[in-house]
Amino acid sequence: MNRCLVVMLILVVTFPLSARRRQTIVGVADLCENERTSAGLSYILALEQAGYIPVVLPRSLSEQSVKQVFRHLDALLLMGGEDVEPWRYGAQPSPRLGGTNAQRDSLEYVLLSEASRRRIPIMGVCRGIQMINVFFGGTLYQDLPSEYPVQEIHHAQGAAEAHRIDILPGSLLHDALSADTIWVNSTHHQAVRDLAPGFTVTAKAQDGVVEAIENPRLRVAAVQFHPEALIRNGKTQFLGIFRRFLSGK
Repeated sequence: MNRCLVVMLILVVTFPLSARRRQTIVGVADLCENERTSAGLSYILALEQAGYIPVVLPRSLSEQSVKQVFRHLDALLLMGGEDVEPWRYGAQPSPRLGGTNAQRDSLEYVLLSEASRRRIPIMGVCRGIQMINVFFGGTLYQDLPSEYPVQEIHHAQGAAEAHRIDILPGSLLHDALSADTIWVNSTHHQAVRDLAPGFTVTAKAQDGVVEAIENPRLRVAAVQFHPEALIRNGKTQFLGIFRRFLSGK
């Protein structure tokens, strides 16, 4: 994404639509890849399909700019990506730790801090659930095969369903999907280990790996699988996750 487009996106936030036409504006954290400001297309398409206006938040935003932009944001989305740096949850790097992105970790901490201070809805996907858990005081398995006895296929490729998850009745996820159990995709080798204080595990894989967490009081909810990829693959039922998690209702 070029700089002009980023400026245009920020201007959308600065000059919101009229009250009659006002749509929910969702900030999407920059992927911090090389010298580009970018976001995964599948996430942007899912947000638009869910009825939201996505706005990419670049790493170049100053602390003051972040505060100004968040005055006009209604929710925050953290996408999938690299492993979270282990020092952030008090661990030494595992030999099986994957690639990390210190700049992205730092950006997402700033965005999470401001979003939680303003109590706007926060949603995380894959790496997003991991970052949220760490930010609020939890820890991670750095590598499932070597640190947890997995039975499911958690590092499959593509958007196809890889395994089933069981969903906690009465949870936001259960409300979003209207299902007690559902098949999901899976492209991760890290996962929630110690749950952040105040959070609830709302879905697990058959082998016990955490697949969703939430804290309605803080207006935070996240999943380990990739609903945006399932939606792009024609599974529109998963739009309910974006609509429920980011609506703030």
